[in-house]
Amino acid sequence: MEAKPIVLIIGAGASHDLHPEFGLGSHLIQHISDRVTDRTSPHDRYLSNLLLELKEEGINTSVCWDFVHHLDEYRRRVKPASIDEFLNETDTYPEFIAVRTKFETIGYFSILFNILGYEGAIKKRPINGETWIDTLAKIIDEKGICLTPNERRLNIITFNYDRNIEHLLYTHDRFKERQHQISAFINKSIVHVYGKVGDLKWQNPSKFFDYGEDNNDWKKILANKDAIKIMYKNRMTDEVEDKVFNWLHWRPHVEVFTLGFSWDMLNYNLLRLRELYRDNTELIVNIHPYNDDEFVYRRAMATKVRSVVPTAQFKYLSCAEFLNETLNEKL
Repeated sequence: MEAKPIVLIIGAGASHDLHPEFGLGSHLIQHISDRVTDRTSPHDRYLSNLLLELKEEGINTSVCWDFVHHLDEYRRRVKPASIDEFLNETDTYPEFIAVRTKFETIGYFSILFNILGYEGAIKKRPINGETWIDTLAKIIDEKGICLTPNERRLNIITFNYDRNIEHLLYTHDRFKERQHQISAFINKSIVHVYGKVGDLKWQNPSKFFDYGEDNNDWKKILANKDAIKIMYKNRMTDEVEDKVFNWLHWRPHVEVFTLGFSWDMLNYNLLRLRELYRDNTELIVNIHPYNDDEFVYRRAMATKVRSVVPTAQFKYLSCAEFLNETLNEKL
């Protein structure tokens, strides 16, 4: 019997699991709110000073404070809040017509700035202990996945802007002598639904953001801000959409695993995950709480997932434990 292809869906929780400085959606919007005017660090005006370089885009101190004011008002009335939804409001609500383009510039610039900073945290303060990337590398290496033709396929769909998976797999000790193979796997089998902050140097030597690169080049950030998308405004590119639907829906007998994925309605609708139930696709979801009330969080997440795919199975593990217990044991 032909082995089932595997699809791994990755969300922000997986990056947060790698390093605590990698913000979840709630952390990202908090960091942007604080840093656009650097109101919490007035003596270290990092992002705010970069934004004030965007004079030709119409950005000045007044516009930045206006952005923060409206962002705070949005966060006060919307729970949970996301930077994507706020930028969608500024793009569609009539009261923002006069500042729409400026707010979009600040928002996209700030997202890129923060993601680069999160990556820099990993580069400057290496991760201690085994991570889920190490587990994934072990599975790819020892179980014979994807590195040579005719092996069992593993495809990864990520909703994250960061390049953690690409960088940490490419530089992993297991693949030091096989970087051409792991790079081929990365380029063929990993897609970012909403784009990424940029290519890595080994992917595009002429135009790249190196992993952990300082986020202080405002011209480079501005030039690349449109590489990332937001969930309410931008759709997948045709190339990504073709891959995603081929992996999830056009192959029979696929197995799907989710890691750190929040099951936001727009995102699961974008991937048409309701159809997994109709297609009798096996879905295993990891629910790893990031707050004190684990039971309430688990029940809420499980209820959300069950409303989409009633036959979903659940695990309550760290990301590394989840991959080891599910992918590793199944192969």
